[in-house]
Amino acid sequence: MQRNLAAIELLRKWTEEGDEEEQRETWEYLQKALDEDRLSNRPLFARQ
Repeated sequence: MQRNLAAIELLRKWTEEGDEEEQRETWEYLQKALDEDRLSNRPLFARQ
C-alpha cells in the first residue's frame, strides 16, 4: 500500500511539472511500448 501511494505521489508531481506536449508524447510512447511486449494479444490500453 505504501509503495502504491509513493508511486501515485510521483505521478502527481510529474503531471504538475513539464510541458503538456512532452507529457502527451511520453504517455503515447509508454502506451505503445507497454502494449508491444505483452503476452496477451489484447492491448493494455484502449486506443482512441
